[in-house]
Amino acid sequence: DYNFEKEAYRMRRVSEFHEKMNELKALHKNYNLPVILIEYADSKTMFNKVKNQLSNQDWDYFIGNIGLDNLPKFK
Repeated sequence: DYNFEKEAYRMRRVSEFHEKMNELKALHKNYNLPVILIEYADSKTMFNKVKNQLSNQDWDYFIGNIGLDNLPKFK
């Protein structure tokens, strides 16, 4: 997740993550919409946490910086 006011990256609460996934699953099922997950990270540690969270999902995903203007280089 990204906080635009503080210009800071952060992990979503687990409950919020599951809520978002349930919403997407319902949309996918009800409307047969394709889903690609886009998440944000600013460090290798956060990248790994996000990747671990997404690895159990059935959809493709991308983890990048908030600008989405290039491939991220995590510290």
